Amino acid sequence: MSTPTRILDGTGAAHEAKVTSENALKVTAVEPSGLDLTEAELSRFQYFNTYFLDAATLTSQNMNVLGTLAVPQTFVVRRRPKELLYITRVRFIFNDEQMDMSGGEGRRFASAAPPPGLTNGLRFFTDQSGLEVDAFNEPVKQMADFWRYADDFVSVTGALGAGEDFLSWDITFPRPVVITEGSIDRLAIVIRDDLTSINLFRTIATGYREVIKAP
Repeated sequence: MSTPTRILDGTGAAHEAKVTSENALKVTAVEPSGLDLTEAELSRFQYFNTYFLDAATLTSQNMNVLGTLAVPQTFVVRRRPKELLYITRVRFIFNDEQMDMSGGEGRRFASAAPPPGLTNGLRFFTDQSGLEVDAFNEPVKQMADFWRYADDFVSVTGALGAGEDFLSWDITFPRPVVITEGSIDRLAIVIRDDLTSINLFRTIATGYREVIKAP
């Protein structure tokens, strides 16, 4: 049998500590009024933004590549030395023809595939501690499929010239995906179709990073 425990402030005000629904103690970081934090403390958490890079060389961000079921092309965000990564949003960006999302072109995959879209589709998943969890319930084969997962999108027909459209899809995680230093954790997008006809296809991961200082 557990013993009920209460945490109260010791000044006599009887302020009581609160616990979340997940049994975590609610705390608030209070900075001193003089704001005499060190430079290291001020720079510990930093904005983070990166392209997904090809897993083989970690150099190219261009995802308009030739992939197949037998030879898939994988793009990743992986661990970085002396950093913890907290990924909060992923943005898929396309420049291409035939991406007017106000009409039937949503059933295409831009210039790469007419309706009903790609043969195999894009796979997007998190890989943490060796456990892969798909962010897409099933592979994305046509542009309209992104609507199932995206929190926001931008579609501007003809934005880049006659016949060339801009389209982006934003997927926001309910909690940050954490990629730790020294781990095999990663975010991954797997391409298993021929996307070489697309003018531009890149994906950006956004969030923040925690810089690990030597003890």
